[in-house]
Amino acid sequence: MLICSKHKKALIESHIPYRNKQNKHKFFTLNETSIKLGKIIIIPERFFDKFLFIADTSYRLLNEKELLTGVDNLQEFYLKKLQEKGYITKSKRIRMQELKSVFLKSFDSEFLRMINSSFNLGDENTWFHKVLRKPRVTCYPLRHLLLLLFLNEAFPNNSIKDNLENYPFGKGPWPCLNKAANHYKELLITECVVTTDSKTKQPVGTFACSQCHFIYSRRGPDYDDKDIYKIGRVKNFGIVWINKLNELGSNGKYSTRKISLILGVDSKTVKKYLENDKGITKDKLKKIKNERIIKEETAEKHKKDLLILINDNPGFSRTELRKVNPSGYIWLYRNHREWLLKNLPNPKISHKTTAKINWDQRDEEYSFLLIKEAINILTEEPLIRLTKTRIAKRLDLQSRFEKNIDKLPICKSILDDVTEDIEDFQIRRIRLRAEGLRKENFYYSKSTLGRAAGLGKNISRKVNKVLHEELGFLDNAHSN
Repeated sequence: MLICSKHKKALIESHIPYRNKQNKHKFFTLNETSIKLGKIIIIPERFFDKFLFIADTSYRLLNEKELLTGVDNLQEFYLKKLQEKGYITKSKRIRMQELKSVFLKSFDSEFLRMINSSFNLGDENTWFHKVLRKPRVTCYPLRHLLLLLFLNEAFPNNSIKDNLENYPFGKGPWPCLNKAANHYKELLITECVVTTDSKTKQPVGTFACSQCHFIYSRRGPDYDDKDIYKIGRVKNFGIVWINKLNELGSNGKYSTRKISLILGVDSKTVKKYLENDKGITKDKLKKIKNERIIKEETAEKHKKDLLILINDNPGFSRTELRKVNPSGYIWLYRNHREWLLKNLPNPKISHKTTAKINWDQRDEEYSFLLIKEAINILTEEPLIRLTKTRIAKRLDLQSRFEKNIDKLPICKSILDDVTEDIEDFQIRRIRLRAEGLRKENFYYSKSTLGRAAGLGKNISRKVNKVLHEELGFLDNAHSN
């Protein structure tokens, strides 16, 4: 976000680093110095409205509770809008190539580069594909805002979700889609039974006509008014449809293809129901028998070939056998998998060798880094405690030290020697602050030195002893 949604002005980039190795949870105060040392973000005028949309929508996402949430719900919303704009095919597929082309023409390439969202027309598996496909992975929120900007839509609220969930096929009535009935496409169905598809989790509506008993279903939700005239699957054709089929079939004037066009079904469906009515013909039985014989002969041939190949090459792995006879192997895998797996040689277990690490060499290299970083921490202002975690984080070696410190004896010894517990850190602060006050010829009391060293009320005997020692040094300096 580069624009303030409240003041409609470009933001200022401060000089404060976004990554701080010392403490990632540290907060920095925004003072006048930070603003003066910062620089105003330059936004080309032709992109200002686009960045303002991103800023306004981001503000809404952070502050409004009634906005639509969940990537599944957002995807349904996107599909609905793409359907309205003609980017969805009849089979519910996205015209991706056409959509990408229009999207890239809608935005300046420089603008997309500024928000790290550029891609080429020929690229596959981009963020643009991921944000529109089934939400198996999450996408950066800015990409969702960019898609909304392209669709010229504000961020949707929960009312969209309620409509899709409660009325995925509208509120009815719905048409009877039996082409054999006189009331075809009339809105006679008043009830829709909604279930959920076990695979896609999408709603499925079932519609039954009480007059002709024609029952059909389709997967939803409906995105367009024309969707009510679509059939996914016919569950029952009903007596009216069956009578019409028999009438057309016995007439002798119509071919199977013509009957299928009249009744709105596939030609195979027509053949199926006519045969069920008349009984399976001798030609059909003969064809089924021949197909079975051919399949059995093919199976015997492929099995014989594979067994010969295994006997001639006893050392071959499964992969090598498949490479020599791919067609036979694949046919058996698809049609006689149990037999194939039973007769194949046992799978070979691969033993991967990992490169050995020279821990002695690493121990020596890391030890120099540890000493150098320890000196840096001890000389820093403001004073910070030298701990194992802090020094390891600064060197980006925390994970390695935590898991393999026993393999690095020199490093382990150095860490034990240089790191400080709370008492050691308090004592170091006392000695440094006392030395500084003495250099300035400042006479200090015990309480003054304690405050300068940042000590609390409760201190250990060891720390209290060091305080008295530093007071003794001060008395000796003044007496001399």
